[in-house]
Amino acid sequence: YHPVSCSTLSHAQVLEDHYDGFVAFMDYLWRFRNPKTNMVEFGFLGDWNEPAPSGNLHLNTPTKCVTAFYWLQCLYNMVEFSTVLGKQKQTEKYQKLLTEQLSIYNDLFYNKTNSVYCTGSQTSNAMALEVPGLTPNSAVRQSVAASLLNNVVQNAYHTTSGIVGIRFIFSSLTALSDGTGSAAGLKMLFRDDYPSFGWMAHNTATTLWESWSGTRFQADGSRNHIMYGGGVGTFLYDELLGLSTVSNFTTSGWKVSQVGPDWSVIGALGWAKGWHKSPYGNHTLQWQLHETSLTMENTAPISTQVETRLARKLMLSGKVHSLQSVKVDGKVVYEGGKYVPHPGDGLLYTRNTTHYIIATTTSGTFK
Repeated sequence: YHPVSCSTLSHAQVLEDHYDGFVAFMDYLWRFRNPKTNMVEFGFLGDWNEPAPSGNLHLNTPTKCVTAFYWLQCLYNMVEFSTVLGKQKQTEKYQKLLTEQLSIYNDLFYNKTNSVYCTGSQTSNAMALEVPGLTPNSAVRQSVAASLLNNVVQNAYHTTSGIVGIRFIFSSLTALSDGTGSAAGLKMLFRDDYPSFGWMAHNTATTLWESWSGTRFQADGSRNHIMYGGGVGTFLYDELLGLSTVSNFTTSGWKVSQVGPDWSVIGALGWAKGWHKSPYGNHTLQWQLHETSLTMENTAPISTQVETRLARKLMLSGKVHSLQSVKVDGKVVYEGGKYVPHPGDGLLYTRNTTHYIIATTTSGTFK
């Protein structure tokens, strides 16, 4: 109920129609909070179908951690929904409760000594990184992300997550500011042994299975669990292809698209091509790495804009490189550490930030 409505923040009427139902649902959940901890933590399945124990390849995620995580997500959603609808008292109510519950979650589940949440499983840390404002500060966030990465590396780039954790692990890995997390996510996708998505493909799967185990000859649960693909699908589009959307209180999804593949995976892939069909039309992007340059070509439908983000510092083949120049349709917009204003012909403006060179263009095709 809540996650589906998250994508409709720019459509206030949809939220208004269902708002009373949201409130009733939140009240219902709050009735079942643990009186000792004042946290909603009851549950049954937890991180459903984590990989079966195999040597060190397993670290269970407690059900109460999973339930409390989704409770925080619901609270965060209610703050957004109430804000969009101009319900000031409700916004203040849910913001106050969210702040209190974030603090309680940290007190209950954050291990300061080891910089991990709950048991330190991949799911435990991925969930913590997914909730806005949960990690106390940026230093803690980077430390927890590093713990997640270490767990992935220690498990030879296999997942130890079930149906919950696998939704968030790829996006949580990208929280690492040095790009190593995205590279690790790509390595996870390259695995074709148990447990991995590649294991399913290796066993001729054409759908996503309920369990990491099973073979082409013997099923282990359902063979149609599409929810397993939510996180990896987003990762493929946002980080590998580099095509995503800006969606907030005032901008509808894909009215403004973002372009910019993760530099930590560009060297490993060499090229990528893809598209997304939005309500406005098809958004396409293709890029290719050359010896000393990267070319990108994107097409955006009428009435939309594209924000192309290029990192000023990038790592290729283990070496850090500095971006020397940027051209849009042959026009230099950045060179020698400075941006060159060049409006017109579809190029709206260029910005030079601390970490990125950002060029905004109108609809049409740009290279």
